[in-house]
Amino acid sequence: MRGGCAAVVGFVAALWIPLGASATDADRAASGFSASSYDWTVTVGAEGRVEPVFQGSDRYVLRPVPIIVVRRFGTPEPFRSPREGIGIGLFEGSNFQIGPVGQVVWPRLQRRDAALQGLGNVPWAGELGIFAEYWWVPWLRIRAEVRQGFNGHHGIVSDVMMDAVVPLGAQWTLSGGPRITLATTPAVSPYFSIDAAQSAASGLPIFDARGGIRSRWEPARRRATCGRRGGRLMSSSSSNGSLATWQARRSLRSGAPPIS
Repeated sequence: MRGGCAAVVGFVAALWIPLGASATDADRAASGFSASSYDWTVTVGAEGRVEPVFQGSDRYVLRPVPIIVVRRFGTPEPFRSPREGIGIGLFEGSNFQIGPVGQVVWPRLQRRDAALQGLGNVPWAGELGIFAEYWWVPWLRIRAEVRQGFNGHHGIVSDVMMDAVVPLGAQWTLSGGPRITLATTPAVSPYFSIDAAQSAASGLPIFDARGGIRSRWEPARRRATCGRRGGRLMSSSSSNGSLATWQARRSLRSGAPPIS
């Protein structure tokens, strides 16, 4: 009970922080603070995301994700989609932003899923890089991020996304669109390659994962990378599960990278 109360209090506090930050911003503006005397506004909060237990898993878990929005004083809070990293627009105009960006990748612990037994742990990873976004029209945004990993992986990951954004009142926004994730071999190998020692411990064949398209989402069709289940690699999600499973299993037997 005590832990449940703490969780509720933390959740309410996380929701309250961004609201309080916005209200404080408005109060400062009403009090006569100028942009030169108070240049930046920082909004801090949290959100919940339903994500795979590990990259490629078909089991999902609800995880807390921090919200950190840094914007110039007096400007409205920018639109952000769930997939994008935490960025700061240092160079901006009326319809574009460019600046640093970062993301954190959760560690992969073999004790969390029987499918990982024998594959070992992968520590948490940080990714730092640069982003650029451009609004073609007031309701259509394209954004690209390029990030270099460290600790858990040392590859380069790039996300490209396009969002149609439709405000539904003051508190709600409806958005959606295609996105694609590209990753180099050092970025995917810690999560999907199987070396000789892991093969002996897990019973899976040796597998050498290569970089390329890590995941993509298109209207009416979603594809993701591969993970282990029942002793084989299979797609974690797809509109055509049987086709994606067959593609991944064929790649495993032939030693070729999974078909995206």
